[in-house]
Amino acid sequence: MRELLAELSRHGQNINQIAAKLNSGQSLDRVGIEIIADDNDVLHKVYEALGK
Repeated sequence: MRELLAELSRHGQNINQIAAKLNSGQSLDRVGIEIIADDNDVLHKVYEALGK
């Protein structure tokens, strides 16, 4: 569970960085889109692990 929480924290930081970039008027680049896709995969795994 500790590893899962650490992983979620890392992904949350990624999302915050992307949001800050978008809020400053910059566009989302390919790397940002890949990060979002990876985060989506992680969230699906979390929901599966929690039985949701």
